[in-house]
Amino acid sequence: MRLSLATEPAYADRPNKGFVGATPDAIVLLDGAGAPADPETGCSHGVAWYSHTLGSTLLAGVTQSADSLTAILAAGIEATASMHDFCCDLSHPGSPSATVVMLRRTANVLDWLVLADSVLVFDVLDAEPVVICDERETLTGNRYREPMNAVIRGSPEHLQALSRPCAHTATSTGDSGSPQSTPSPQNRR
Repeated sequence: MRLSLATEPAYADRPNKGFVGATPDAIVLLDGAGAPADPETGCSHGVAWYSHTLGSTLLAGVTQSADSLTAILAAGIEATASMHDFCCDLSHPGSPSATVVMLRRTANVLDWLVLADSVLVFDVLDAEPVVICDERETLTGNRYREPMNAVIRGSPEHLQALSRPCAHTATSTGDSGSPQSTPSPQNRR
């Protein structure tokens, strides 16, 4: 198997919010989301810290645990939150978050989990590629994108419009937005 990994920041003058890590039997990829480190987000650490910390925690979990990938994701989010919940407001809608892809091979079985707008593509010999995606973020985003685009970016109105999808997500996944209450697309092959 040939594996190539690459990630770069969206802007040259900002930290890289992406994370990718691999072992012979596992791959974890995160794309950090949220505002840059800013006191108004409720988190002083920033998106890059969050995605790198969660990513390394997930890679350790996926290689050292036989638990489901959903359970590993839940434990990883909880562990990462506990590293800064005493100094940051994690209930703030602008708190850092990340898209997640996890892939694990155990014997002849592949387990995968795709959360939010990252995509997993299997290049299958002598067949069309198999594309795995989670469309829930797109469906929620489409509902709120027009009001956000109708106002000046960074204005109080934009920040208010930006918080609506975050509030919707917290409401639809339970009060805490905890991963235990959010079913994640996970499959086996």
